[in-house]
Amino acid sequence: MKILRLNQFVQSGEIWHFSRAKFSPHAQIPVHAHDFCEVFWVEDGSVVHEINGRVEVIERGVLVFIRAEDQHGFRSKTTKLSFTMANFALPMKIATAFQQRWADYGLALLP
Repeated sequence: MKILRLNQFVQSGEIWHFSRAKFSPHAQIPVHAHDFCEVFWVEDGSVVHEINGRVEVIERGVLVFIRAEDQHGFRSKTTKLSFTMANFALPMKIATAFQQRWADYGLALLP
């Protein structure tokens, strides 16, 4: 399984990465792991999301938080329609700081 590393995506001096991409109907992002947390959302279309051995359908407008230890991948829900996704990748230390900051309000991003 491929492990993505945040330093593959960020430029010198940056600490997070944002991308937005339109995928063809036949695109498939294989299951992978990473050394960072990720937030993604589907802007257009819908995707089949495989995460930690489970399969779920993510529709347009749904926001998904991926922990560094999660293993996930995705593909179009149908081979007839493309989909557009946005992705925000951030280091674990930032996710941990958010967790600590908002813990008193019931936010649980990390296990």
